[in-house]
Amino acid sequence: MSIIRPCAVGLILFTLIAPTGFAQSEAGNQQPNASASTRSIQFAPELRPDVDRMLQQSATFREQYRRIAEARSLIVGVRTDVRLCETSFRARTKFNRYRSGLIVADVIIAPSAHPGEWIAHEFEHILELLGGRKLTQLASSHANDVWFSGTDVIETDRAIRAGRTVRDEVGQSDKAAKPARDTR
Repeated sequence: MSIIRPCAVGLILFTLIAPTGFAQSEAGNQQPNASASTRSIQFAPELRPDVDRMLQQSATFREQYRRIAEARSLIVGVRTDVRLCETSFRARTKFNRYRSGLIVADVIIAPSAHPGEWIAHEFEHILELLGGRKLTQLASSHANDVWFSGTDVIETDRAIRAGRTVRDEVGQSDKAAKPARDTR
């Protein structure tokens, strides 16, 4: 039985997902394309159409996506898992930290007709981590906006608001795109 070091696992994962999605801007800087996957953010194929729509219709999600894509030493994978339908929550992110400084965020959401709220919610948790918020410490000290919602599940007001904002932005855009019905 061989043992793979965490750094090697992160490097292998990064190598597998690295070939996708960076474009040169006019200034020559690398910037993420407005598509569902970049070098550091990967979505399961079934989620890509929803994420593309979110990128087009939600300024909040575009900002989340941009900040995560620009983060150094962070790889995010987003996928669905039907087993979450049997839990009290609809999404979850597990963070794996490596000695090299690499952080791999495994975002899992329950299958749903409109996954945008849950993706944005979990992305906000990633941004909380990147911003240095110590969620376990805050929840343990009974902070007003952070709490344990399960044995090893932490929830925040900030993530709830972000998910709902993206849901509403996409919903408003969808409503605006539909032609008014003639009621004659």
